[in-house]
Amino acid sequence: IANMGISALRVGAGLNELAIPASIYDAIAPHVVESTIKVLSDKDGALIFNKNELDDIIAHTQAIAVGMGMGPNKDENRKIITYILENFSGPILIDADGLNAFEGELKYLLSFKNVIITPHPKEFSRLANIDIKDVLKDEMKCLDAHLKDIKGTILLKGTSTIVANSSSRFIVSNGTPALAKGGSGDTLSGVILGLLSQGIENIQAAYMGAYLCAKAALKAEEDFSQYGVLASDVARELKNIIK
Repeated sequence: IANMGISALRVGAGLNELAIPASIYDAIAPHVVESTIKVLSDKDGALIFNKNELDDIIAHTQAIAVGMGMGPNKDENRKIITYILENFSGPILIDADGLNAFEGELKYLLSFKNVIITPHPKEFSRLANIDIKDVLKDEMKCLDAHLKDIKGTILLKGTSTIVANSSSRFIVSNGTPALAKGGSGDTLSGVILGLLSQGIENIQAAYMGAYLCAKAALKAEEDFSQYGVLASDVARELKNIIK
């Protein structure tokens, strides 16, 4: 999660705030230097819905990324994200546990124009209620079948990442196995969030983010090989790719 904040700042965001459960503050704080931290109400390390806290975030934020590290409490996660969807007019990126809270509700999430979702194939299969084998067999066909009359944007992760809305499709083909590491999704979310905070259009921010992360990973491979690249290495290399 700290890498997500660093990535947003590396691509030009002016200020990044990480909203985390209050009970894990002591564990997270030593790893967060440039970002600020906002503690939220929780129960046993999992966030719980608190309207006043969410209203404060909404009032002082230009773009929101939500879902990473929220944990398996689907009911509370759904309540939190639904409130953000219905009350925040800026761009919202949803990933990870945030997507798992909306199983079978792909169309609902993408009914919001300001939303970007970033599932991997398994998460997409759950969102769309289709077999993972069908997704892997023809990702573009599966997307086309489910993206009619939507307003939001989807980034489907893979060897070649597909970014799509109701009218456009982009394929980001410079991916690398070096990104198949835990934490890479958080880095990608941070890059997209940083671009969104600067007013870049949702679909552009999504494909630019995927491209930049892949370029940064390829650069990191020069020092660490495909096997040794970590999400933190990708976050650090972003500065060189932007330059």
